[in-house]
Amino acid sequence: MSNSRDTKLEDALQLYKLLANTIQNTTISAWLDIDLPTAQMRVLFFLANSQNTTVGKLSEALFIGLPAASRLVERLVKEDLVIRAEDPEDRRRTLVRLSPRGEVIAKSIGSVMHDKMQSLLSELNEDDLDALLRGLRAIEEIITYYPVLT
Repeated sequence: MSNSRDTKLEDALQLYKLLANTIQNTTISAWLDIDLPTAQMRVLFFLANSQNTTVGKLSEALFIGLPAASRLVERLVKEDLVIRAEDPEDRRRTLVRLSPRGEVIAKSIGSVMHDKMQSLLSELNEDDLDALLRGLRAIEEIITYYPVLT
């Protein structure tokens, strides 16, 4: 890899980090209002994008052990943020999904993130917006064709 490409990759990573930190700082007050540990918030966000899932899939997605995932789910059930239900197709499996209260919380934080991104994107001129879309579509293509990278 050429030095110029290395520099571009590092610049892209630094700019992504700036964007992620900006979004995170925007949502931090919403997170603090909810008063949930980060691990539990990660579960809520995963479930917001996954509908019904098993505790096993949750543990894989969050890179934590099955016992830790089970404990997180149990705490969230007690907080009325997730619901466990028997899988109608396989009664041996338990499915986990957001409760109505969990959905409201996940949507409220997601809404803050969406609004901040929309605000930032609306400041781009047409050429920059087109360039960003080209880059994001290229990343989408990599994700689509090489899911092992995600």
